[in-house]
Amino acid sequence: MTRVGIFIAGYSECNVNAVRRILGLSSFDYSFEPGPRIQTMGEPDLHGIAYSDGAILDLVEQYRERYDVCVILTAVPIEGNFFTRTVGLDTIIATSFQAEELLDKSKRSLPEYYALAICQELVSFAFQRASGLHWSELFHQETRGCLFDFVGSKRDKIAKLRRLDICPQTLGLLAQSNVDDRTISFVRAILRRIRRPSIRKSLLTSITSPALGFVYGGLVIGCAVNALSSLILNPSPLSLKQIRFIWLLGACVPLFPVAVYAWSWVSYLKGRFRDAGV
Repeated sequence: MTRVGIFIAGYSECNVNAVRRILGLSSFDYSFEPGPRIQTMGEPDLHGIAYSDGAILDLVEQYRERYDVCVILTAVPIEGNFFTRTVGLDTIIATSFQAEELLDKSKRSLPEYYALAICQELVSFAFQRASGLHWSELFHQETRGCLFDFVGSKRDKIAKLRRLDICPQTLGLLAQSNVDDRTISFVRAILRRIRRPSIRKSLLTSITSPALGFVYGGLVIGCAVNALSSLILNPSPLSLKQIRFIWLLGACVPLFPVAVYAWSWVSYLKGRFRDAGV
């Protein structure tokens, strides 16, 4: 069992247990444990705003013997202005610095964002151990919507976060390098879990999507509120047709996200069948 300690360093809106819930698949050989909260990071040692690998490693040095892999999650700029860095084959540093736009446009939560960073690096560690090659041999410059896109722009990063997949070329390279298939299966299971539709995601999509937001917020909820206001202000008794119409509008408020949820499941299952070659 590989013990992975997850630390929050400095200010962050993320709860480490939310990350652990996403990664917590008991059938695989990883144990994700919360490390002590690191409240104070000290003064930045790079350009007055960023933190070097060494400065961040010092924060968890006293805990390193407890874990096979240490993960430090933070919101500050890190060395090289990367989103994720690794040190050796046992330390992952991930930052959410300037990731707000990425999360908003990809419809991913902060815990999901961090979980994906951890997943890609766990596979990278396994690849380096199995092949003896540098991590850069696994990542590719071409944007494929793959977990191992080495993204150079926010647009590419958004595509990567939206699709959540490992491209066939990379799967072939991992197989050719004899990477432990349990690690690959674990990460692919996490990707499926994050892609899987939920009521929360469907409600968020109904509100934030430009097209759906207009229909749901502007038409459905707007009409329902107007109808309710008319009902309150109208002293005359309502006809049966008016009552039915008001009930229909009221029912559409919860049913609209449910319809989006159902459609999300249709799209999700079609993608699963396509991936399985059915």
